[in-house]
Amino acid sequence: RIEPRHDTALAFEVGGRISARLVDVGDTVVAGAVLARLDDSDLRLRERDLAARLAASEADRADAATALRRATDLRPKGFVSQAELDRASYRAQASAAQAQALAAQFALARRELAYAALTAPAAGVITARQADAGQVVSAGQSAFTLAQAGGVEVVFDLPESQRTALPDTVQVTLWTQPEHAVTARVREVAPQAADASRTYRVRATLPASDSPPALG
Repeated sequence: RIEPRHDTALAFEVGGRISARLVDVGDTVVAGAVLARLDDSDLRLRERDLAARLAASEADRADAATALRRATDLRPKGFVSQAELDRASYRAQASAAQAQALAAQFALARRELAYAALTAPAAGVITARQADAGQVVSAGQSAFTLAQAGGVEVVFDLPESQRTALPDTVQVTLWTQPEHAVTARVREVAPQAADASRTYRVRATLPASDSPPALG
């Protein structure tokens, strides 16, 4: 068989309903191309809510910091008690911690919003589709399979009697192109034989210039 060296299952990093599918099996894509999108309405609402809460928290932190500076300046003069200074200090620390926590939640919400678009990690060809528009998917559920460009392999099985004599390169002829022989470099030989056939799986890499136009 002719297979891509890197066959990648692609999935959304957040769950939701697919609002648009932009590619199909056989399509060639470039790195970064958007393959599908989720309905991001809920994600946008969460981002806006956290943005508002973060703004209010930042204002409270600034007010608490101002109050602490004022209490720190007045304490040596006896205008505020030590207890009042301690309360101002505790409030400033709590406000800062709250703002920091909300900032982290807001950053996560923005990242999840970006995850609503499923993009190709590399150039290649879509070889399988497991999801469609309107379908509800969970995070990590496979939506597409991408055969990455730049690496094509010949995969075949070898009997044990020929394993030790296997050279570093082999000549490959496809049934569909019997007149076109190409040279492939052996990359991997399975360490164990298959239980049923007792043969060893061999993977050999084809040079880019000799790679056949189709996989299968």
